[in-house]
Amino acid sequence: MKVYNYFIDKMTDTVRHETARSVEKAYRQLSVGEACKMFMVANAAELESFVNQQKQKGLENDVAWVLSKDFVHFEPTEKEKLTIPADTVINQSLGFAQELEKIV
Repeated sequence: MKVYNYFIDKMTDTVRHETARSVEKAYRQLSVGEACKMFMVANAAELESFVNQQKQKGLENDVAWVLSKDFVHFEPTEKEKLTIPADTVINQSLGFAQELEKIV
């Protein structure tokens, strides 16, 4: 029975974390009651523990988890976006292609 419980706990954790990744993209906020149901936790204290675990993972996904009295908020964070200098890349690629054509 211990082996069975281990796998059930692992499966529950996996489902909970995958749900968290989806919820943080789909919702701006959830009530504490709805969040408890969605993340399969028994009460607000367990939800607070889960939210604290998710804060780091959410930041990796550009989402800040904030727990208030009645809601869990999912706030998008601003990350510096990388830009690709398209003109430079195109010119270099064409230059390489011309040089390769000369060699062949």
